[in-house]
Amino acid sequence: MKAIHRILLFIVVAAQLTSCGLLNYDVDEEGVTTPASMSVPDTIYVMCGDTFSLNPVFSPDTINIKDIFILPENSEVVAVRGSDKLEAVGEGATKIYIVSVSARIQDSCMVYVSTPWEPRLSVWPYETVFYAHVTVGGQPLAEGMEVAAFVGGECRAIGQVMTSLGITYTRFRVGSDILYTDDYWDDDEDDDEDDGEGTTGQESTLPIINFRCYDRPHRRLYTTATYGVFDGEAHGSLSELFEIAFK
Repeated sequence: MKAIHRILLFIVVAAQLTSCGLLNYDVDEEGVTTPASMSVPDTIYVMCGDTFSLNPVFSPDTINIKDIFILPENSEVVAVRGSDKLEAVGEGATKIYIVSVSARIQDSCMVYVSTPWEPRLSVWPYETVFYAHVTVGGQPLAEGMEVAAFVGGECRAIGQVMTSLGITYTRFRVGSDILYTDDYWDDDEDDDEDDGEGTTGQESTLPIINFRCYDRPHRRLYTTATYGVFDGEAHGSLSELFEIAFK
C-alpha cells in the first residue's frame, strides 16, 4: 500500500508541474516548439551496495533542463540518493519511474539487485578447474566485466583473466566441500533420504556448473548455455581452451 501511495503522490506532483507550466516541450531561442522524448534502459542489473544513475537519453539533445524526478516502487530494494543517484540496498527487483522536468515525458525501468559475487574459497577443500576462452557477443572480455561460476545458484568461483606464453585465458577454480565421484550418489531405491545436491533412486549425476557475466559499466547480466560439471578435474588447456560464449 505504501508503494502505491508513493506512486500516486508522484503522479500528482508531475501533474501539478505540468499545470504550472514547468513541464513543457522544448522551445528554442526563436520560440519554435519541438516534441521531446526521454528514454532509459528497459532493464538493468546491479549488485547490493552499488550506487548508480539511470542516465536518461533526451531527444533533441538541445533540451535545456535535463533534471528528473525518480521514484522506486520498492525503496527497500533501491533507494534514491540525491537528485539523480540511486543505491541498491537490498536483493530483489523493483520498477523505477522517471519523469522529466523539462517535458511532458516519463519512462520506467526494471532494476534487478543481486548479492555481490563472493565465493567462500577458504571453506572448499576440493575444486574443478576451467581454463577458458570467454567471449561476450563474439568479443573478448572488456574492462569492467566480471565472470563467475555457479553451482545451484551459489557463486563458487570468480574468473581470473591470465596470460601465459602469449595466450590470454580466464581461469575458474570452482570449489566444493565434497569430492564428487561417479559412485557418490546413492542409487538405493529403498532409501528415501536426499543427499542434498543429488536425487536418490536415480542415475548418477554430477553437480552442474553454470557461468554468468556481469557488465558493471553497462549494468547488464549475461548467461550462457555452456556449462560444466563438478568432477574434480581440469577442463581446457593452453592448446585447447574451454569455450564460454555469452551472446
